[in-house]
Formats: sequence, structure tokens, C-alpha cells
Amino acid sequence: MPKDYYEILGLKKDTSDEDIKRTFRTLAKKFHPDANPGNKRSEERFKEINEAYEVLGDKEKRKQYDQMKDAEARGFDFSNVFGEDKSHGRYEAGGSSDLNFGDIFSSIFGNRESSRQDSRGNFKGEDVNYEITIPFEQSITGGKTKITIPSKGQCPACGGSGAKQGTSAKTCTSCKGSGSIVINQGGFAFKKPCPKCFGKGGYDIYCKIYINIAQAILGSKVKVKTISGSIIIKIPPFTQNDTILRIHGQGVKIPSGGKGDQFIKIKIETPKKINEKQKDLIAEFAKEGNLKY
Repeated sequence: MPKDYYEILGLKKDTSDEDIKRTFRTLAKKFHPDANPGNKRSEERFKEINEAYEVLGDKEKRKQYDQMKDAEARGFDFSNVFGEDKSHGRYEAGGSSDLNFGDIFSSIFGNRESSRQDSRGNFKGEDVNYEITIPFEQSITGGKTKITIPSKGQCPACGGSGAKQGTSAKTCTSCKGSGSIVINQGGFAFKKPCPKCFGKGGYDIYCKIYINIAQAILGSKVKVKTISGSIIIKIPPFTQNDTILRIHGQGVKIPSGGKGDQFIKIKIETPKKINEKQKDLIAEFAKEGNLKY
């Protein structure tokens, strides 16, 4: 018997599409694994909610699902679809003509078992997902990369911990080793890159450069790398730490035309050691500017 997706979401059959979407968002936020770490029941509930919305959130799938539920209410028996007899999808009730609800059910949920079988009944292997690191320029221009498909096995050097011999693995305190953090905004949970990394997003490119105090106060010209080569940019006098400069048209190519921009965050480095003469000059500078130190 098919699951009652309306019951899973706590809704009635005549609920509007907008209310289904609104209810899904509320429940997804409530039972999201990131909001309930270690809670297996919440994790299972979250999966049920997503499964229900995958059908009810799609107009065509919802229509087919409703037809199947109506047929079930009129006495059609769907047990064979889920039970031992999977070769038949046609049923009769009250003298009506044959209806292939097995096909309807398959179109909604897909036959996961048969999709992994070939014509001889042999099962295909699982898909392989492989993560690689490529040069940033290649991510912009495209290209080909050779990879070696790994097989499962324990590393003889680290014993599966990922740490160098004689050391222990340490988890990032910001992202807990996931590479991203979750933030709540507008009633939803979103993932973003770990704040300890400063990468790129959309069609714009982000980077940072370091300048010294003299460059920050007096202004300067510095060389910056872009996807089209190195260019010289001007640092305005009295530039503050974390100032962001923009270079127009040095981002990723936009399919609809044009390019994004490159944003440069300025970081000011203070000297770790100075001599007595430099110290006296800075003290004089502070005195002239009435600066406390």
C-alpha cells in the first residue's frame, strides 16, 4: 500500500500547492539534521518529509498520486506492486476496465530495483563519485584531467585516520571537518564555505593581498594576479584594513554575456620587529597626531 504523503506532512488532500510548500519548509527546518545533531528519529522524519514533498510538490506527480489514492479508496488492491507479485500492474474492481496503476506508481517513484538491472537481470554497480583538485584557471577555461579510480581499503600509513604517522587527526573548529558551515536565514538553513577559507562565488572572483603600514598610509601600487595575467592596481592613501577593491571584468565569463568582477580584500601587516630609530619616529608620529599608545 502506498504511503500517505498528506498524512506525513499533516495536510489534507485539498491543501493548496502554496500551503504544501509552506508546510514543507517549516517541517524541513524543524527536523533538519543540522538542527538535531545525533537525533536518528529527526533524521528519519526529515527523509520522510522530503520524500513526501518530492511527490506532492510536483503538480504532475501529485495528480498521479491522487489518482492512485482515489483508486485505492474504491477498492483497488495495490499490494502486488509492493509485495511478491511485481510482474502485474493491472487490477479490476466492480467490473471496470483494466487500469495500469503499476505504471502510474512507477512513474511517480521510479522502479529503483529494475533501474539498476540490465536485460538479463544482472545488477549494476554503485555510481562512483570522485573529488579532484584542479588549478583555478582550469575551472574557468575548462580542460581534461586524468584520474585513478580508487578502491576501498585502509591506508597502511595512517590506518584510515588521514593523519601523518606519529600525529593524530584534528578537526577544524569552524566547520567540524565538513568544509562548510550552516547558517539560518529567512527560516531556512543554508550552507556556505568555511569562513577560514576565502574562495570565489558566482561569477565574481575574490582574493586578498597584504600591504605594509607605509603603503596603507601613503598609498602605493601593487601587482595583483588575475585570470588574464598580473596587473598593477593603485592602493589609495589611508587605506583601512579589510578594505575591498574591485577590478571590473576580471571575473568568470557569464553565459548571457560579459564577465564578473574581481574583488580584492586588503590586509595590513604590522612589523613584528623594529629598531630604536624606527620606534622613536613612530612615537613622534603618535605625538604629532595626538595618538594614544
